[in-house]
Amino acid sequence: MEQAAGSLCGALPVPALDCVRLVERIQSGDQAAEEALVRYFQPRVAAMLLARTHDREVALDLQQEVLWESIAALRRGQLREPLKLPGFVLAIARNLLNNYFRSSQHRPQMTELPDNLKASATDTVLDNERDLAVQHALERISVRDREILHLTLVDGATPAQIAQRLGLSSEVVRQRKSRAIRQVQEILR
Repeated sequence: MEQAAGSLCGALPVPALDCVRLVERIQSGDQAAEEALVRYFQPRVAAMLLARTHDREVALDLQQEVLWESIAALRRGQLREPLKLPGFVLAIARNLLNNYFRSSQHRPQMTELPDNLKASATDTVLDNERDLAVQHALERISVRDREILHLTLVDGATPAQIAQRLGLSSEVVRQRKSRAIRQVQEILR
């Protein structure tokens, strides 16, 4: 029993979902393709988030953000291997979920996902695209540097406090913070 390459997304058989074609259509601005992506992944993402959060409301909020971020990333062509679409969407879900657990009080404000993804949602998508670009830039720096930036920018900790907490010298914290900020700026350019 052979299936066409387009009918498989990675190793996961996905009936009635041609990942390659769906990604191409989303990149070309096809709203129906975006709606198909939402219809297909909404229950899968919701189940994963609910299993991890054990909170229906939080899972629903995160689910909407995951779907928005997925569409925005696909529009920008960030998925290099369309057959890996399910893994790509679930990786975005994991990243957003991890961010939620790291700092739930500092989450970006959630926006409601409209039933039919109207063109009027463009402004919200652009905001989400900017947020996603920053998130991806932060993911490209080291975990330690990301932690130093978080402690500085979110928690308001001083280099001395961070140094004590992480077992580093204040000077090393300052250098790593400065380097991390430069790296994020370069990635965003």
